[in-house]
Amino acid sequence: SRRLLVLAVTVLVTAMAVAYAFLSPKTYETTVNITPPFDLSPAPGDNALFSAISALTELNELTEAPEITPATVFKATVNNLQGSAIQAQFADDNGVEAQLLQSLKVKRPGKKRGVLPMSVSLSGNTPDRIAKLLNEYISYVNNYTGRTVIDDLQILLHRKRLAVEEKIEVARLVEKEKIKQQIALYQK
Repeated sequence: SRRLLVLAVTVLVTAMAVAYAFLSPKTYETTVNITPPFDLSPAPGDNALFSAISALTELNELTEAPEITPATVFKATVNNLQGSAIQAQFADDNGVEAQLLQSLKVKRPGKKRGVLPMSVSLSGNTPDRIAKLLNEYISYVNNYTGRTVIDDLQILLHRKRLAVEEKIEVARLVEKEKIKQQIALYQK
């Protein structure tokens, strides 16, 4: 009778496992690996935009704007990929259910592991849909980061222009004062 009980329990558990395997909804996961550039500082002449930005930020004596480099752009992209506000904005802009984005996972490599690709993954019931959605999300974040970098550059240029205008105005006042002193000296 014990053997029969053990056999019945085994068959019952096996039947439940088989039923669960066939009746449970299938979940697919798509993953994208993003690798940062190995040399996060551009070589002279390799990238005209970052070279120009570097030159601009080196002249940035009177402003407190952060330096914009490939490393800071990559870091901003990673932070934006993890941002819940950007995820919600993406969901609203693209008519995506917020529940679907709850399965979005962004895994950063640990500092001990060095420069390894970070991964962004999304799970769902339809493989084509989640692959398309993940690609759209990464493009959305890249565009958002690009707009943010451009906005930061515009602020940096505006601050630099104001600083240069201030230096020019000070130089004009100094010259006017010198001219006034010379005229006063000649009049005596």
